[in-house]
Amino acid sequence: MSSPDNAPMPVPFTVPSGSGGQAPLTVSCTATSGSSFPLGSTVVTCTVRDGLQRQASCNFNVAVTPTPRISRTSFVAFGDSITFGTVRDPIAATLYRPEMGFFSLGEPHSYPYKLNTLLTNHYKAQTLTINNEGWPGELASTVWTPDSRPIGEVRIHDVLDARDPQVLLLMEGTNDLFFSVGRASDNGIPDIIDALEGMIDEAQLRSIQVFLATIAPQRVATNPNRSRVAVVIPALNQEIRALAVRRNVVLVDIYAALVNNMNLYIGNDHLHPTEAGYQKIAETFFESIKQRLDITPASALSRRR
Repeated sequence: MSSPDNAPMPVPFTVPSGSGGQAPLTVSCTATSGSSFPLGSTVVTCTVRDGLQRQASCNFNVAVTPTPRISRTSFVAFGDSITFGTVRDPIAATLYRPEMGFFSLGEPHSYPYKLNTLLTNHYKAQTLTINNEGWPGELASTVWTPDSRPIGEVRIHDVLDARDPQVLLLMEGTNDLFFSVGRASDNGIPDIIDALEGMIDEAQLRSIQVFLATIAPQRVATNPNRSRVAVVIPALNQEIRALAVRRNVVLVDIYAALVNNMNLYIGNDHLHPTEAGYQKIAETFFESIKQRLDITPASALSRRR
């Protein structure tokens, strides 16, 4: 039986009956049916005595399980097309983002949509919200702006003000690499890290907990820039891991979750995840969220009554 509020709860049970022996038979138990039992497994002992005071006993367990609970229930997933849930190259995609005034999980195959399903199925006693604030084609940094693309380190201020989340799921930097790799000065990684750190600042100033993700792997493709990006991604992710440690935020290693099975997880454009890939991303975030935010009481050790 599950306790809805994780407090002791009354549990009815059928009292065992005795047979044989010398009448009359009397049965007594160490707990009465309908009495309150704490979380965990409690051993109840019932004893039957006959008219000659002979006795026999049996045991059974009464189990009260906790209801899963989480300490924070309002989430924003922030990033580019891989957050939004694009399944084709964003160069060919229509740029779109939800208006601030309404709730959106994005596409049904997106990781925020799938993550919402995982969270709501597990934490059934609570109401959770996840807003998908992925914007296809977005760059993290203002340093490299080849066109009128949105910039994450600028956009995030309004998003956090409007959504007022308790948790920020942050995964961005892929598009910066595409436009930055091959520059004479550097590969764009320092600018991406600076932008991500600025986004973390925006969240932490509002006491929002940050889950910072490495970016997904890519396969070497016919597009030369895409191929160069695929090679540089591990170096960027090393810096993202170091940033998570430096800023004391939760690291969600999406790269590690996908890289060993890219044929399954990365689509034909060599860039965007497949539906299985988005599911894996959602599962990876889900496990990190459970590890850091779950406040479900641990079931106590078996006790006797």
